[in-house]
Amino acid sequence: MRRIPCPAAAIGLPTFALVLIALAPISRAQGRPLSVPKFAGSFVWLKVGSLPARTMRSLGSASSIVFDLSFPHEVILKKDSRGYQWFTFVIADQGHDSKWHQTSRSGGVAAPNGVIKAGKVTVTVPLEGIPRSVLEEKMQTFSLGPNTSGLVKPISFSVDNWRTQ
Repeated sequence: MRRIPCPAAAIGLPTFALVLIALAPISRAQGRPLSVPKFAGSFVWLKVGSLPARTMRSLGSASSIVFDLSFPHEVILKKDSRGYQWFTFVIADQGHDSKWHQTSRSGGVAAPNGVIKAGKVTVTVPLEGIPRSVLEEKMQTFSLGPNTSGLVKPISFSVDNWRTQ
């Protein structure tokens, strides 16, 4: 068996580093799940990168982005200072001008009695606030911003699929 030298070793990187660097953009570009292993409930931007090609093509005429979430365990929300329980998402889009544009409205996860059951959930985020000219560009980067009223304990979830509406 012939051994093929790894180019990563030539520049001092471990072999697995090159594999991770090479695979990371491919998985996001093809719309594979975005995993969030330990979300504590406070707002944070999660870099998504590019959305699947069919979603990108239809963004210019879309009014919202719909995505599917998977929760491996039940999520219990705390109440905020006004007594409400919520789990919402906003989206930010960066076009060729390198400026970020954020949606002015959010999409929420239904949480009857402050509980989100384990399983799949669909969230719709209106694209209001992101200029149509930016949505029609071919090169874009997206970030997702989850936020909650509070969590009883850190959770994990994944974004499994994206589409426009």
